[in-house]
Amino acid sequence: MGIGMLILLGLMAGMDNSNGVDDLVNLTNRLVVEQEDDWEVNEEAAADFGKRSLMGRIVAKRGITGNLFQTMFSRIWRNVLNWKVKVLEGSTDANLIGLSFHSQQDARWVLDKQPWLFNGGFLILEEWPGTGNWQDAKLDQVFSWVKIRGFPLNIFTLNNVKRISAMAGEVSDIKWNSTQQIFLNNFVRVRIGFPLYRSIFVGRFVPSNGNKVWVQFKFEKLPLLCFKCGIWGHEQLDCENEEATELDVDGTVVPKYDGAWDESFIRAHFNEVDAELILRLPSGHAGVEDKVMWHYTKHGEYSMKK
Repeated sequence: MGIGMLILLGLMAGMDNSNGVDDLVNLTNRLVVEQEDDWEVNEEAAADFGKRSLMGRIVAKRGITGNLFQTMFSRIWRNVLNWKVKVLEGSTDANLIGLSFHSQQDARWVLDKQPWLFNGGFLILEEWPGTGNWQDAKLDQVFSWVKIRGFPLNIFTLNNVKRISAMAGEVSDIKWNSTQQIFLNNFVRVRIGFPLYRSIFVGRFVPSNGNKVWVQFKFEKLPLLCFKCGIWGHEQLDCENEEATELDVDGTVVPKYDGAWDESFIRAHFNEVDAELILRLPSGHAGVEDKVMWHYTKHGEYSMKK
C-alpha cells in the first residue's frame, strides 16, 4: 500500500462523520496536486519543438494522405530537408496537419512563402500554438501579396494604404520604400491575411475631388477561389452559396466578382470563334497579375518547339 493511501486512511479515522465526505474530497484533491508537482518538466524541449514546427490546413476539393503530402511537398520544398508531417487524426477537420522541421530557419521560410499552391488546392500555415496544443490553432487566414492600384496621387499615402488594407484582413507587411517610385509604378505591394471563410475583399471606391475612384486589389497568387461567392476552397461550378454583390459607383447593386471583358480588345486580337468563347467566360475584379503563359513565335505562330 502506498504512503499516500496510508496517510489518507489515517486522516479518515479522525474525521467527524458529519463532514466526512467533504473532508475526504478535499484531502484527495490535495494529494493529487502534491503528486502532480512531482512530474518532470522540460520547457526547453517544448519551446524548441514549437519554434521548429507549424500547423497547416489543406484547402482542397479532396483529402490528402500524409504520404501523398510528403511526396508532393518534397518536390516543392527541394531545399528543405529532414522535415516530418502528421495528419492530425484526432481533429474534426480531416485537412489539419502538423509539420516539424530540422531548423527554425526552415520553418520560417516555409511559413513566410505561403500560401503554397498545388494541383487542386493550397496549403495555409501558422506557427505552432504557444500553448503547445495543436487544437488551439486557428488557421483561418489566407496570406497573400496583392498590388493595390488606382489611388489618385493626392490621396496615395501610407496611412490610406494601411486603412484600405485593414478592410481586407490582417496586414502583415507593406513595401513602401520610396514614395517617388510607388507613384511612378502606381501601385504598392501589401501582404494581407484574408479571412478564409469570408468573401474576399477586392477593392472599393474612394472619394477624390468630388468623385469616386475604384481602388483595385490585384492578387499575385489566387488559389482555389469561387468567383460567385468569393470564398476560398471551392469553384464556381460547385458553389451553393448566394452570389456576392456590391454597390456600383452610382449605387446600383452588381455582382461583386462579375466584371466585364474589354470586348473591342478581345475581338481585335482573337479570331471570331475564339473571341466568342472568351466573352462567354465569367470575368471579375479579383484576379492574379496578367502574365504570358504561351507566347507566339516571331512569325505570329504558336509552337511546341523549344
